[in-house]
Amino acid sequence: MHADNYLLELSRYVHLNPVRVGNIKKFDYIRRWNYVRRYPWSSLPGYVDKRRASDFVSYDMTLKMIGSRRSYQRFIVDGLKTGVSDPYVDVQYQTILGDNDFVARVKSEYLEDASFREQPMYRDLMANVIPPDILMASVASSMDVDVQTFSLRLGDGINRGIVAELLYRYSGLSQQKIGNLLGGIKYTAVSMLRQRLRKMMNEDDAIEAMYIKAEQSLRIL
Repeated sequence: MHADNYLLELSRYVHLNPVRVGNIKKFDYIRRWNYVRRYPWSSLPGYVDKRRASDFVSYDMTLKMIGSRRSYQRFIVDGLKTGVSDPYVDVQYQTILGDNDFVARVKSEYLEDASFREQPMYRDLMANVIPPDILMASVASSMDVDVQTFSLRLGDGINRGIVAELLYRYSGLSQQKIGNLLGGIKYTAVSMLRQRLRKMMNEDDAIEAMYIKAEQSLRIL
């Protein structure tokens, strides 16, 4: 199944907005789920329960990406359990939301004829996409581990989180494709790996240093 991860993440982020404010954000995930699924000013009820669907809301595109209403419900609950980062942090150059392939397409279709003066970020949009096998080999070398380690569910997931984040940012891969490279895990698992990594980096300088070292190894490619 092909999924536009940006749209799915954005959809989940919007649907979980009601439980990010006030005292409700301090509740456990079950209480927050019961609150948000009954929230009267949200389209979420129709996404998880066909009986509550509204005629004026188009559900098909998002549900086709994830498979079913039940799958979308699990996706929402996973977000309540693990936390959901703001999808706008993935906006590249404060202008374009999308992976490297999308940025390259926007550049070629809409910015090709623009001058550097008119488009000051044009040079940044021309950055090369790093092939995933080369990226993984470089990151493994920086960590002094074997590439095969990234396919194993061992330890705290720091190494896998780092390579998942870098594949997402520098190889232009969807989270589903990254999951295939990391031992056949689902795109939701990739999302959780990346979220946990960002949380750990905020709390542990040593982990942040590991990420920075791995990222710096890509600059010579």
